[in-house]
This record gives sequence, structure tokens and C-alpha cells, in this order.
Amino acid sequence: MQKKRAVTALVIAVAVAGSSNALIAPAVAHGSATSAATAGKTALLPSPAMGLPAKKVSLKKVTKNNLNLRAGTSAKTKALLVIPKNSAVIVTEISGIWSKTSFKGKTGWVASSYLKNAPAAKKPSPKTTAKPSATKLTKNNLILRQGKSTTTKALVVIPKNTTVSVTQTSGAWSKTGYKGKTGWVASSYLKNAPAAKKPAPKSTTVSHRYTTGFTFLRKSASDKSASLGAYQRRAKVEYLGLSGAWSKVKVSGKTGFIKSSDLAKTNPALVSRWLESTQVVHQGASKDSAKLTTLAKGSKVEWLRTSGSWMAIRTPKGNGWVPGSALSKAEINPTTSKPPAPKAVYRWTTANVNLRKGAGTSHASLGTIPANERVTYLKSASGWSNVKSTKGTGWVSNAYLDTQGQYPFAVYGTLRKGQSAYYILKGKTTRETRTTIASHSMYLQPNQTWLSYVIPSTKASDTVVVERMDIKPASYLSTVANMDAWERFDPKKPLADQNYNRVLVTDKDGTRSWAYLGSKKIAAYLMKNGIRVTSGDYLKRF
Repeated sequence: MQKKRAVTALVIAVAVAGSSNALIAPAVAHGSATSAATAGKTALLPSPAMGLPAKKVSLKKVTKNNLNLRAGTSAKTKALLVIPKNSAVIVTEISGIWSKTSFKGKTGWVASSYLKNAPAAKKPSPKTTAKPSATKLTKNNLILRQGKSTTTKALVVIPKNTTVSVTQTSGAWSKTGYKGKTGWVASSYLKNAPAAKKPAPKSTTVSHRYTTGFTFLRKSASDKSASLGAYQRRAKVEYLGLSGAWSKVKVSGKTGFIKSSDLAKTNPALVSRWLESTQVVHQGASKDSAKLTTLAKGSKVEWLRTSGSWMAIRTPKGNGWVPGSALSKAEINPTTSKPPAPKAVYRWTTANVNLRKGAGTSHASLGTIPANERVTYLKSASGWSNVKSTKGTGWVSNAYLDTQGQYPFAVYGTLRKGQSAYYILKGKTTRETRTTIASHSMYLQPNQTWLSYVIPSTKASDTVVVERMDIKPASYLSTVANMDAWERFDPKKPLADQNYNRVLVTDKDGTRSWAYLGSKKIAAYLMKNGIRVTSGDYLKRF
């Protein structure tokens, strides 16, 4: 029993001792070197690692207190030195609650709880950078300061719009100089100087000469040399140099030689002549030469040279020749003839229409002009025309005027020769022509096959045979009235309300003629119910 009590006491003693060593520490963490007076002050420490494996790391830390660097991962191990508070260290291993680090050449272990993460590294302040000299312009009156701060001494005021050279920049400041002073100015008050203007290109003086008469450009400085071209008086050439009695020149892209005696530094005066009569200008000095152009009497031309009885002249069509006798040194006024009287312009009324005092229906009527009357057109205003008519001079709406005169009639069906109603046109025509109109179809009523209609078609191959009747001018108006009555067409009524509409059509000869076509309402009915005459010829419908 006593032996059992002794073993129990030993176990309790070991646990307390172990616990005591683990939980008690001096004022310097983990047993830093302290005086005996402070040895009694303790701090609770975490338990030591119990055989945990070390972990390799690389961490930047800072000590929270003065901290013992120990030889091992236990507060019982030897203290190598004290790392002062706020010291930066690098942790290379971690084992439980302990961190391995180095300080002043010693490597050991410290309690991790007395370390904190190192603060993030501060961004370096902007370095002063030297730049190649940049030309700037001050936006305002600007203080040149001794340093890069508004608190530094002001050296001088640089006036607004002054050009300065910036040699360095540092943050928001630029280094420059003015009136022998060098300092700093706020960069925000500078702007780029305008680009320097490029110097105007130096003019390269080119010397020129002018021909004084008809001359040749030679390949070399000799009359016997081959000709590179002939040039008339007052031709401009580029002078290149002198070669004896010859000048080397460039003209028309060719380089050659012209006698110096045929050249002048200034352009000779222009010599003018006037044509005494209308003349044909020839390409050569002969009437047998080809024609260049024709010039009217009194035309002013430039004289170039004389060859025998002919003179070379410059015209808008090029250089040519006329007999010398046709030219005068004195100005000749061309024969001025009165301009021809303007031709009368006519219109034709398309219906019985009012002639009004002014351009509008609010003006009083001067009378009614019959349909198809030819009137003399004078002028237009606001959709109306001022005309002369049998009712006097006044205004007619453009809607009732046509620019063409009396039209023939293109007739088919009962108005063809041999039909009962042909008498309407008998004796009234000057010519009758058999022709066709394209893009039109012929239909008969299903219950009245003697009644034919022509209606427009979308197919150019659909044609209708017609007789084009040219009406005698004296009978035109009465014939139109009789035709309208026969076809029961009234030009004053809406087209949609009538079976037949008088419409202008164009035949295969390009002639426009009146034709009585079925209205839209009749056309819709016939295309659905009517009998189509495929030949387009009423007399051959069966």
C-alpha cells in the first residue's frame, strides 16, 4: 500500500513539473536574459511541440516583444540571444508552436505567438528622372521654386505663354530655368509647345529663256545635228548652259541645243492680228492642207510667223495657217446681227378649261378655252401658265395643258374600215396607217361580242392592231368632239366612272395617238369574264 502511494506521488510530481516548465516564462518571452528582480514575473506560454515534424517555409515576420532565440523547440533549451521588439526576421521552418529564424549570426527557435506578419513594403517614392530637354509653354504666370514644394523659396515668376525647357521631372514637378535661375515648377501648369514650323524649302532658281521666232531644238550644238523638234515664237525653255553660239536647254522633256540668237531672257511681246473675214484655218501653209478649224470675222489671233503669203497663227484648236491677206493689224469688230426672235412656244388644252386673270382658281374667268386648242405659252408660276388664246391672254392650270399638238387617233373595232361607224372619220384624215401598239390586249364582252375593248397589259408581246388616223387640222377639234360623243367619253368627268377613257398611246413607229381604252373597272371585269382576242385584230377575232 505504501509502495502504491509512492508511485502515485511520483507521477503527480512529474506532471506538475512538466506543466510548470511549459506554462511559466519570464518577462522576456521564453526566458530572455533578465535581472533577478524581474524573474518572478511570468507569462503564459503555449505548450511545446510534442514531436511534430518541422515544416519548411519562408515568411517575413516582426517580433511583438523582446524575444529569446533558443537552441531548441522548448523553453528549457538554452537562450542564444534576445531579439529586440519590432525586429524583422525571416522564418524558415515551423514546428508546432515554434518558428526557426536567425538573428545576428545565430540560428534558433522562437515562440510563433510572439511574431506578427511584416507590413507590406512601401512603394518607393517617385524617382527624379532626367529626360531629354522638352520644350513646354506656361499656361499661367508660374512661380519657379527652389525645390519640389510650394513651401520652398520662390525664385522668379515666369510669365504666361513663356517657352521653357524642362530638363527633369519628379512626381508633379518639372525642373527648368528662367532668366539665369534654375528651379522647379508645377507640371500641371505647363503644356506642350507648338511644333516648330518647318522651314520653307529653299527655292532653287531655274533660269529660263524664250524663243524669239520659229526655231529648232538640235541634238548637238550644230545646224547639221538632228532635230529634236520645232518650236514657235514665245516658247519657254529651261536654260542649262552655254556652248559657243548655242544654248543648252530643256523643253518638253527633251534636252538639246538652240541658237542663242533665237533666245531671249524675257518673253517677247505678243503680236495680235484680226481676221478680216470668216476663214478656214489650215494645218499647213496651203489651201490644200487639212482643215484645223474655222474662225469668224473679227476673231483675235496670235501671229507666230510668216512664210510666203501665209501666216502661222495660234488658235484655241492649235497652231495653223491662213492667207496673210486675211489678217489685219487693226482690230476689226465682228458683224453684229440681231439675235433671232425667240420661237413661239405652244401648248394644247386637254379639256375645256377656264382662262383666268391670275394664277389660281380664286381669280375671275375670262372665258372657256375649248379642248385641244393651241395656245401660245408665255411663262409659268405656281403650277399655272400665262398663255395667249382665242379668249385673250390669261392663266391656265398646267394640269390642263399638253406640250404636244394635235394627235392622230389609233382606232380599232367598229372604227376600222368597213365598219358601220367609220363615217365619223371619213374625209377628215390626211393619212391612214396600219400599225400596232404593244403591251395592250383586246377583249370582247361575253354577251356582246360586237363590243370590243383594249386594256393595258404587263406583257410587251401583247399587241393590238390599229389604224392610225392623222386628222386634218381644220377638222381636228370637231373630230375629237364627235369621237368623244361616239365613245360616250366626257373629258370633264372622272375616268373611273366611264367605260372608255381617251388615253395617249405609243405605236410601234413611236407615234403618240389617242386611243379609247377600257377603264380600270371594265378591265377587271373583262380579264375575268371577257373573251380575249389573241390576235389583237378585231376583224380577225373569229
